[in-house]
Amino acid sequence: MNLAPLLPFAVVVGINAVLFLCGSNKHRIIDGNPTYSYPRGIAYFVLISNWGVVAFLVLLALSQSQGFDISSWIILLTFAYVGTVFPVYIYRFRLVLDRHVIRSGAFFFKEVPYADIVRVKYVQGRRSGQVILYTGSRKRMNVWETIGDFGSCVREIAARLPSGVTIPREGRMFTYLGDPALAAAAQASTTAAGLRARLRAWRNRHGQ
Repeated sequence: MNLAPLLPFAVVVGINAVLFLCGSNKHRIIDGNPTYSYPRGIAYFVLISNWGVVAFLVLLALSQSQGFDISSWIILLTFAYVGTVFPVYIYRFRLVLDRHVIRSGAFFFKEVPYADIVRVKYVQGRRSGQVILYTGSRKRMNVWETIGDFGSCVREIAARLPSGVTIPREGRMFTYLGDPALAAAAQASTTAAGLRARLRAWRNRHGQ
């Protein structure tokens, strides 16, 4: 049975699932501090996808008489390792807006006191963007637009910045710092645009 014609359908279903998971993630209040994370469904999706590829390659190797050589197994094991660590990182990542500091990380937390922030920059990419916080000691912290409830996150950060330091209202940031409903729509459209662009590229490569 040839399942190749069903592959584009499976890709579209997977992308729609990711879009739903991205849009459904809201921040939580833990110990009185707003806490932001990546949608956990994304971590599950990445983990299952990666290990699906690993399982397929292992079955392919077992079905061949010659099998894989040592270098191929090393590449496969490396892919399996990265394909496990990365979704675990996504699952564990937290950005915590404490009273006096911003803490972010998955396995180890990085802290930046609000009082040390001297400049904020917003970098808008074609598919996603980020807020970069700079300190006087040349430390920096990146807050990516793909984090859940990004609009709420930047508004909370803006309210805690020292006097005279602001997040520039340019590009999509003008929307994020405005109405919360418009901010949610902006983040959903940004995520959707990026995933649709990837789908179009995938279709072009496979002649669909």
